[in-house]
Amino acid sequence: MPEFLQEETQRKALDILAKQRIDGLVVIGGDGSLKGARALHHFGLPVIGLPGTIDNDIFGTDMGIGVDTALNTIISLVDMIRATAASHRRCFVVEVMGRGSGYLAS
Repeated sequence: MPEFLQEETQRKALDILAKQRIDGLVVIGGDGSLKGARALHHFGLPVIGLPGTIDNDIFGTDMGIGVDTALNTIISLVDMIRATAASHRRCFVVEVMGRGSGYLAS
């Protein structure tokens, strides 16, 4: 959400959290989620950030939460599609997620 880059929106988020009596966050997400969590942390909110992205693009991590699950799901589904393609003598095109990371597609 691009508007979360604005300080006014971040302060509004802090107000909403305060009204809900939330005094800390555990954020599991990718680059955007963790940037948002860091912004709230700079305002004094206690935040724990866990890299959770199938893109595997979080600096300082070997493999983020979600990458292995995504890979194994893709493998399982491609195996099923291959069986269907062979039995019907057809060709299928498969697109997987992963943005700029080719890890899941290879």
